[in-house]
Amino acid sequence: MGVSASETHSRKNTGMGVAEATARIVAMAKQAAASGKPVQVSVQSAFGCGYEGAVPEDRVLSICRTYVEAGLTRISLADTAGHAQPEQVARIYEALLALGPGLEAACHFHDTYGAGMANVFAALGAGVTFFETSFAGLGGCPFTKVAAGNVATEDFVHTLQRMGLRRDVDLPRSSTSRADVAAFFRREMPGRVHKTGPIPEPVRTEVPA
Repeated sequence: MGVSASETHSRKNTGMGVAEATARIVAMAKQAAASGKPVQVSVQSAFGCGYEGAVPEDRVLSICRTYVEAGLTRISLADTAGHAQPEQVARIYEALLALGPGLEAACHFHDTYGAGMANVFAALGAGVTFFETSFAGLGGCPFTKVAAGNVATEDFVHTLQRMGLRRDVDLPRSSTSRADVAAFFRREMPGRVHKTGPIPEPVRTEVPA
């Protein structure tokens, strides 16, 4: 459940302004939380808007503060237009996580201008613990000016595993899913690892005693 921080995008996406959308989303989220459901709320166009350009960071954090005051503690920031850059990402997430104790942050980056992976790792360094990617780089909001897919799951997992993280994720199986998606849509998909294959693990040899 999310609210756009861009007035223009909010009206194109939901037919409502930011204030009305925020009130409705908060009410829905509180009702879901009261029924025992895990809830994540988001701020869309958090790093910029294809129509309005820069979105004031104070506006993004104001929506986040409204969520926190309503007891909603898992918050995602979505780069709907793909305008984010790493320094901005780190700064906004650090401000978000400083809004209160026990907050959990998620990120959702579109790779419109090729900065998606850099932004993911800026978010990781800032304390984000939930990452929204998509098989084969699918995605793209039809209500933004230039639509593009999310960071490809295979690319993200490949880089994590080269760092020694998330070895439990089956990368070959993820790549197979990518191939199925490409076949279904009958077009080449974004992302890189599915084209090049993963970098082979180094061959370890025993040194004679």
